[in-house]
Amino acid sequence: MEPLFTTETSNTLDEYKKYHEAVMKRIKPHYKRNNVISVLLMLLCTLIFLVVGKYKYAIIWLISVVGVTVTTTKNVNKEIKKSWESYYATSGTTVKFAFFEDRIEIKDSNCSAVFPYEKFYDLIETETNMYLMTAERMGYIIMKVNCSRELTDYLRAKLGKDYKVSTAF
Repeated sequence: MEPLFTTETSNTLDEYKKYHEAVMKRIKPHYKRNNVISVLLMLLCTLIFLVVGKYKYAIIWLISVVGVTVTTTKNVNKEIKKSWESYYATSGTTVKFAFFEDRIEIKDSNCSAVFPYEKFYDLIETETNMYLMTAERMGYIIMKVNCSRELTDYLRAKLGKDYKVSTAF
């Protein structure tokens, strides 16, 4: 039986970062906002210390803001890279997708899998990619640039949910 559609995706670190961002936005929608608020509050404390003439405290708070921001960003990027390297033992693994009426067949150089559409947990869609989620934090990256419009429409219809394209990326 011939597939209705086929596509492939090269799983680069940049694509995995986009995937991580989309998943985190879905499961922790206020994560970034809360971090920005925390940094703004710390900057406000720094400003208050400057206004009341406590320059030594203002400098300490400012160094803390920079230190926390840099450390957090560095740690998140390190964890993303570590996760990507452990998941994709060979960098840049190409994943091939074949879409049939009742299932999706997924193959790469290491393994293959078959998923009936009803087994997918979710579909996350951004401007550039679709993520076929098999669990809350696990899924497959599909690059829209490699897909026909018919395929993206088919996935939306087949998975049977109202998906909204995220414009935050």
